[in-house]
Amino acid sequence: MMMSLAGSSDWQPVMKKVVEEVQRGVSGRWTLPVVVGEMRHIVPTIAGLPLELGLCGAAVAQAAADVDVKVSPPVSDNFKPSQLWETKMDIHADIRPKAYFHMIAMMGINTQYLQSGFEYHAEFSANTTMKFDARINMKEKNLKIETLPCRQEVELAAVRSEVYAISRNMEEVDSEKKSQIFPKGEIPSVSDQLLQSTEGSSKPGSWKQNRIPNVISKGYQQGSEEVHHNSAGRRFYAHRFCKKFESLGCSTCLSLKSQNSAVLRNTYLHKLFGEFEAKIILKPVHPDADIDKIQLEVQAGSKAASKIIEVSSSGSKEEGEASPYEDIQAKLKKILGIEDVFMAANKTRRRTKRINREYKTADTGLWAEPSIPHLSSSSSSSAASSADGRQPGDHHGKDEIKQSGKKRGSKSSSGSSASSKACSSSSSQEDHSGDRHCSGDSEQQANPPVYQLLFKPADEQDTGGEILNISISSSSSSATDEDFSRAMSQPEFLGDSKPPILAAVLRAIHRNQQPTGLQLVLYTDTQPKRWRIQMFGSSITGPSRWKLCADASVINYRKVSGSLKWGKDCQDYQIATQIATGQFAAYPAMQMKLEWLKVPSIIRTTARWFYSFLPGAAYVLGLSQKEQLGPSHQATLVMALTSPRTCDIVFKLPELTIYDTAISLPLPVPSHPGTPTAASPSSAWKVFSQATFSLIESLKGHCTVFQNKITTFNGVEFNYSMPANCYHVLVQDCSPELKFLVMVKRLEESADLTAVNVRLASHEVDMYVSNGLIQLKINGVQVPKDLPYASNSAASMLISSEKKGLTLKAPDYGIDKLYYDGHRLEIQLALWMAGKTCGICGKYDAEIEREYQTPSGYLAKDAVSFGHSWIISEDPCAGACKLQRKLVKSEKPISFEKSAAKCFSVEPVLRCVKGCSATQTVPVSVGFHCVPADSALSLDGQPRLDQKSEDAVFVFDVGKETWKSYDWSKITTVAAFGKYDPELMCYAHSKGSRIVLKGDVPLQEIVDPAKRAAWISQQVDLAKKQYMDGINIDIEQEVNETSPEYYALTELVKETTDAFHREIAGSQVTFDVAWSPACIDKRCYNYTGIAEACDFLFVMSYDEQSQIWTDCIAKANAPYLQTVAGYEEYIAMGIDPKKLVMGVPWYGYDYVCQNLSMDHVCSLPKVPFRGAPCSDAAGSQVPYSAIMKQVNSSLSGVLWDEVQKAPFYEYKDSVGQFHQVWFDDPQSISLKAAYVKSRGLRGIGMWNGNSLDYSRESVAEQQTQAMWQALTP
Repeated sequence: MMMSLAGSSDWQPVMKKVVEEVQRGVSGRWTLPVVVGEMRHIVPTIAGLPLELGLCGAAVAQAAADVDVKVSPPVSDNFKPSQLWETKMDIHADIRPKAYFHMIAMMGINTQYLQSGFEYHAEFSANTTMKFDARINMKEKNLKIETLPCRQEVELAAVRSEVYAISRNMEEVDSEKKSQIFPKGEIPSVSDQLLQSTEGSSKPGSWKQNRIPNVISKGYQQGSEEVHHNSAGRRFYAHRFCKKFESLGCSTCLSLKSQNSAVLRNTYLHKLFGEFEAKIILKPVHPDADIDKIQLEVQAGSKAASKIIEVSSSGSKEEGEASPYEDIQAKLKKILGIEDVFMAANKTRRRTKRINREYKTADTGLWAEPSIPHLSSSSSSSAASSADGRQPGDHHGKDEIKQSGKKRGSKSSSGSSASSKACSSSSSQEDHSGDRHCSGDSEQQANPPVYQLLFKPADEQDTGGEILNISISSSSSSATDEDFSRAMSQPEFLGDSKPPILAAVLRAIHRNQQPTGLQLVLYTDTQPKRWRIQMFGSSITGPSRWKLCADASVINYRKVSGSLKWGKDCQDYQIATQIATGQFAAYPAMQMKLEWLKVPSIIRTTARWFYSFLPGAAYVLGLSQKEQLGPSHQATLVMALTSPRTCDIVFKLPELTIYDTAISLPLPVPSHPGTPTAASPSSAWKVFSQATFSLIESLKGHCTVFQNKITTFNGVEFNYSMPANCYHVLVQDCSPELKFLVMVKRLEESADLTAVNVRLASHEVDMYVSNGLIQLKINGVQVPKDLPYASNSAASMLISSEKKGLTLKAPDYGIDKLYYDGHRLEIQLALWMAGKTCGICGKYDAEIEREYQTPSGYLAKDAVSFGHSWIISEDPCAGACKLQRKLVKSEKPISFEKSAAKCFSVEPVLRCVKGCSATQTVPVSVGFHCVPADSALSLDGQPRLDQKSEDAVFVFDVGKETWKSYDWSKITTVAAFGKYDPELMCYAHSKGSRIVLKGDVPLQEIVDPAKRAAWISQQVDLAKKQYMDGINIDIEQEVNETSPEYYALTELVKETTDAFHREIAGSQVTFDVAWSPACIDKRCYNYTGIAEACDFLFVMSYDEQSQIWTDCIAKANAPYLQTVAGYEEYIAMGIDPKKLVMGVPWYGYDYVCQNLSMDHVCSLPKVPFRGAPCSDAAGSQVPYSAIMKQVNSSLSGVLWDEVQKAPFYEYKDSVGQFHQVWFDDPQSISLKAAYVKSRGLRGIGMWNGNSLDYSRESVAEQQTQAMWQALTP
């Protein structure tokens, strides 16, 4: 960066200004609030209210800083950025960052107006102070930071959580009820002295703890904890874990306090219900310590080695002198104790080999601390010994493990004792081929389980053996493990040939004694095919032999290995890891392996606790698992790519193997499973790099045209036969920039051949087939065959040959690649073109519901109409395409309202140009607008259907003459539930509205596929005969989820939809459902499957009191909150809101009250319905027209229920009985219509359109107009 800035004069003033601002100092406060996120999972319940599991969080970050910077030498007037390399900086900083995070998890009922349930509140806070002085010497590559030591106890971070029972009413915010699960009480404190060990801590990083909570014991059984109970039935505990850093004078403690209801039942949910607190505390080890300051010094470059020597010399009061390179390296090895490290490592390796020769290995169990180093080669035999699937507790299996160790004198039997029980095999040296034949095992060996397959690294050339209990597999496994073990004890020291690149010293400066602390040195070795790094750390406190050694290397891009060792001469604890590419049952795969020889007890304790969760987690995730013994100090994960969209995994642990096959991947990964992984030097490296490449490629838009099949950018496939010689807009940049236009047409000589025209700025490219050869023209000039062709303009365009065709690449215009071979056309767009395109390939916006959008914005009803809309208009005389779009007039005589009428199409259709005749016709779906024959309306003044909102209002008509008074400006669909009325059909079509059949059939008759097909065929024929535009299926019968009718009903809807869409272009199939999917009236339908199968659902949000499970009292026909909850339940099931049309009632219920109280509670007689004790059958339905005539003369007049958001009134009949009438009016309907709009539902409708008073009286006209207007506020 500095080099580029130094060479650019434009950046110099900017850099100078930045440096000057820094020199003036930085002082201020900054606050950043952020909503981290919100997740909600809603489940419908039989009670009609949605159960929500929610999670939301918010965070606030704050920082206060005072920073003073001095630069030497100061910035001159002729400042250049390169001068910064020669400067020294002194920084005095006081930075106080704070962070606060609040998370709320909710479980309970959550609606728009009320909430009730449990809330889990978790708070995280961090508050630190960083006060330090820093000196940076850019020329010497030196950094020194000094800060004050620990003087007092400081809380660095804290997590607190608590669970509350809550109840809220959104209309009364101040009335929130929030109570704790447990009453407030003090948790008994536990003295630090009781929790800390009394033993010393001379070694860095020693753990001080007296009491550790018991963890899950071996065998996945939950152990007991030392806990305390009080009289309230609570369980509480308090623990503190401390880690001392004696050399720095600081101690870090983790304090835990908790009280919960686990005493009632020991589950994680009960443990969560209560209070929890965790704190991280920093405090001094000795309050009266003589430490003046803590210092961190980092030295990079050629002086890194001398810095370590200087520190050591100052500590031993020796003078450091300049030495040759060899002397420096020798001193450095001695100071860091590296000679002792490698000497101890060699001894360990020799002891390991001797143990291997004697074959006295023992399996010490899960996470156990071995008495001798547990080696990979012996581990492989343990793994093989359990390959036959014996359980860990099988004594015979254990005997076989021991026996296999004794028989490893021959190659053929190494690691193959698992098959000794079921098979007899030779163990002679000559029988090393690995061939075994077991009676009854041939099928199992032909298709072994995935967990028995063997991973073969890419750098191994041997291709034989895949099953673990085959001898040759064991040989290769042992070889692989040898390489892995080598990574744990490689004796090569990079410092023998390379100087260190970085040295760091962390020390505490004392007043009365030598500095104490740690030092670290870093080595690297970079080669073209190999990269390696080594890091060594040691204590500078006295004669300590505690060391830290880390080693990592990349070999040929196929294998990455690393090891970490620490303790006395780096021999106490060892961990190694390896990542390799290769093959797994002939599939490209990657293996990650972790091996540990010995780890601290705290790690083993944590591992056992984590290990206990794995079986349950695997079960929840749907993964298979098998308890079998494996290497006791090794974990292996293998991931194999079986296809671009699936992978297999095998996760092997010491006593458990988790595996699964054909796991779906969220994105495709390009691969060729049949290709050997080691075919090329970089093929294995591609396994790592292809993940990112695959992600990017999958997000790019791909559109394909092959024969009559078209696949759009959004993945929608449809069939469309292009008219010959007519160019179609395949894809176009529809942004104001108009970067490109791609057109395609079918050639007249063959239905399989196409031609392409591409326009990019000043370029016009034509690709076509002539005499069986692909031809290329650019700007009308034939291009010779010496491709590739590259443009000379600023925006590049490259055309080259590929396979049997041509490719065009113009990334600057947004076209990543266009391929054409005469039969197939493929186009791939750049990511930044998403949402900016139009044409047959679509908008590239993932909105598949609006894929058939025409240039006018109208949504075509079928693929044919959609394709025709994108045909390019040409000159009728000069153009090759002899088709043009225009509005047409129906030639059939039509009678409208008992008089002659003329009808015009509402969308233009393709017609032959004047002077041409049609050689082929294709039916298209189009609406007609009919007017009286003597009307002056012409084609030019014809209104278009796209000026209306699609499916805005769905009307049910029951066969009266009132349809003539409907507000047809709003109606898009009429469901004819009355007697067939051809006049209604013609009038609806003249207004651009659909009219559909009513479909009803006894469910027992559709279980038989033949009867179902016959009913569907009958409905299609009837719709054709009556010129209907589809069908509304209204089946309100009981269905059990386990009955044959449950599945037959879904198939009925799917098959009906397919038949209507196939036989009647542009037809519509809808299905009526109850107000909630929670098995209302025992209608337990497959709502998700039905919604997916048909065009949309009409939700009958009325008769919501058909089953009254509480008090038998009169209620609203469609209470607002209950109605809205029903739609939220449908949406929570995954149903698109655009597939839901809300139905509202234009009628009410008149109830006779057994008792009518002063607070308007009307008691009803019990009239059961489908299992419920009470129902709205206790009342009678009343149309809105009758309600309006009665309400003004009632006893009460119109009353409004604020809870149910519905009107009602009360009256007394002629025999003295009190009545209560509930209904919907413009006010209640407007609330629901507003929800339709805000929630993005498809539309609204009513039952039924004939319920209003369509008389000519002024009051009736006002009431009717208000009801229609309420549908679309």
